Amino acid sequence: MPIEKIIVLEDDQIVRKNLEQQLRQRRYDVASTGTIAGAHDILARDNFDLIFVDVRLPDGELAEVKDRRCQHRLGVSLGDPLVKVL
Repeated sequence: MPIEKIIVLEDDQIVRKNLEQQLRQRRYDVASTGTIAGAHDILARDNFDLIFVDVRLPDGELAEVKDRRCQHRLGVSLGDPLVKVL
């Protein structure tokens, strides 16, 4: 399955916007947010193929995203892989 839709989960707005712009220039459909809660809102509306995740976020860390991923698979497909941004 090709990667078409990507979430950028990064709390640093400059990094987030830069990555979002780079991905859009490569014709990916991109949604972005700075919080885990924001990512959950995005995932409640649509399915995505890939998530770029910052290791530390204002409302949690990467480990929490991985744990919650299982919960979302019950109703919302996250797709694979889950990628962390250093």
